[in-house]
Amino acid sequence: MKHSPILLFLILLLSFANCKKKDNRNYSYWQVNQDKFSTNDITVDEGKARHDMYAKNFTNNYSIRFNLGYFPVSDSFKIDCSLAAFSWVCFTITYNGIGYINPKKSYLKALSVNGNPQYQLSPTWFYNENKFSDSVLVQGVFNKP
Repeated sequence: MKHSPILLFLILLLSFANCKKKDNRNYSYWQVNQDKFSTNDITVDEGKARHDMYAKNFTNNYSIRFNLGYFPVSDSFKIDCSLAAFSWVCFTITYNGIGYINPKKSYLKALSVNGNPQYQLSPTWFYNENKFSDSVLVQGVFNKP
């Protein structure tokens, strides 16, 4: 019985289609109250002064904005979204579609892990932007992909 070249081609095509490229982007992990989240679907925007990193999910995400001209890889930075300072770091969280900010004196720790920026947030209270009596406890490790 002779094998058809088309059959051989289809077999090869199916074998290549099953080979998926592994996604090597770093994951970010965070917890809001008792709910845990992780993603590597992160957007990074690098401008002249402002550098942003945020999760793309609209319901449960985070946003880190640096007005430093770079993504820092060392030191601790006071979370301040007031834009009053020339160099600022803003961190916000969206949980179940509600935006939360941190008006208290809190810090985001910057590290370099395998040559990539990583940001660590110790357990920190964030407050609903529209209803200050609504708060959530947030912690996590946020990696630049």
